[in-house]
Formats: sequence, C-alpha cells, structure tokens
Amino acid sequence: MITLQSHLNQIRILFAYLLSPLVVPIVIYIASLMAYGIDAYNSDNVLTTTFNSIWYTYILVLILGGPSLYVLKLKQVDNLLNLTIAGAVIGLLSAVLMSILGGSFQLVLYFLFGCSGALFGALFWLIALYEPKQTTRLKKRQSRRRR
Repeated sequence: MITLQSHLNQIRILFAYLLSPLVVPIVIYIASLMAYGIDAYNSDNVLTTTFNSIWYTYILVLILGGPSLYVLKLKQVDNLLNLTIAGAVIGLLSAVLMSILGGSFQLVLYFLFGCSGALFGALFWLIALYEPKQTTRLKKRQSRRRR
C-alpha cells in the first residue's frame, strides 16, 4: 500500500530529476562567459551549446541516473558522498561522449563536466533524499503534544 510519505518521496525524486540537470547548462554558460568575456553573451555558439547541453544532460540522466540511483538505493548507500561521486562519474562519461562525438580532447571539458556532475549529484540528494534530523527541542515539543 502506498502511503502519503512514499508518495511525497516519489514527488521529491521527480522534482530532483527535473531540476538537478539544469546545473550543467548553467555551469557551461558561466564558464563560457568567463572564458570569452562579454562577447559570449551575444555569441550564437555559446547559446547553442548551452541549449544543446540541456537535452544531452536530460538524456544522460535518464539513461545513467536512474539505474545509478536504483543501485545505490538497493545497496542502501544513497548518501551525499555517493550521489556526488555518481554525478561526477556521469559528468565525466558525458565529457567522454562529447569528446568522441566532437573529435577533440580538452582537459577543461572533463573538469567542467566532472564538477557540474558532482554539483548535480549533490543537488539531487538535497532535493530528493535529504531529511533533516529532528532537534531535541522539536522532540520535546512533540512528546508534550502526545501527553
């Protein structure tokens, strides 16, 4: 039977899958602005790359993110560190894929995609899996209500 808590967890995971991948295009756009300066703001190449990275990121998250979350949950090791590492690995794999498709190897590309993948994994954990621990003040308040 599906409880309200499990339904809310499913909604949180869905929101995490929708919002977390947006970290990658934002990082790519900021890096482009830093690399090319004000000229990048009007450049069609930078905007096209940023918008294409949105689609590539969502496709890779569907292909690699779902199974990696399933494996981590199955082994009960779905914590911040492991999801950050999984995100960095997915980011590095996407950099490898773009290097193969683009035919060029740039170390900055691997660093950028690895870091944005790690940010993606940490943000995913924060949205989908983070549950704050109850403070002693909140526990005392709840125990008073039960009496």
